[in-house]
Amino acid sequence: MPKPFDSIERDSATVFVLDRELRILYCNEAWDRFAESNGGVALMRPRIYEMCVLDVVPEPLKDWYRSAYLKVFKTGRQWVHEYECSSSTVYRLFRMTALQRPREDFILVTNFLLEERPHGDERPITPPDAAVYDGDKIAMCSLCRRTRGRRRRRWDWVPAYVERPPAGLAYGVCESCQKKLVVTTGIGD
Repeated sequence: MPKPFDSIERDSATVFVLDRELRILYCNEAWDRFAESNGGVALMRPRIYEMCVLDVVPEPLKDWYRSAYLKVFKTGRQWVHEYECSSSTVYRLFRMTALQRPREDFILVTNFLLEERPHGDERPITPPDAAVYDGDKIAMCSLCRRTRGRRRRRWDWVPAYVERPPAGLAYGVCESCQKKLVVTTGIGD
């Protein structure tokens, strides 16, 4: 008799399963590969099991994700969300689908890679020395990972800050990403 998640163990998409308390019950092989290749060895199986998924979500997005996941449990309707998960050198766009299987008391969350490529001209690089924020507190968008000083309007792409965030960095969500969250999901509007 097959184990409950054998069919998704070798799926190329990163898959995890959540219970009603949003604890991770299972994640597949692709989860481990992604964690290992992105410096997240501490988040590999089995250590991640029973951990609340919100414990690995940036603070500014916790309520948003909590609402989305709980809405799937409440309504039984699928939730789809596209999000960026880029490194300092590689742009990555994923599509997350969360659904509750009929007669199951968990939700299955699948993350499909839609696009992966080097960053291009759409994201001009700002070197760290040009992004000096004059002692300002630096904020980084939890989604696109651009940064800005409190007194500046513009969000800069500083790959060096993605690799090694400066001391005292605060996470937030830039205006552009905030609009995408509302438009693509309807949550937060």
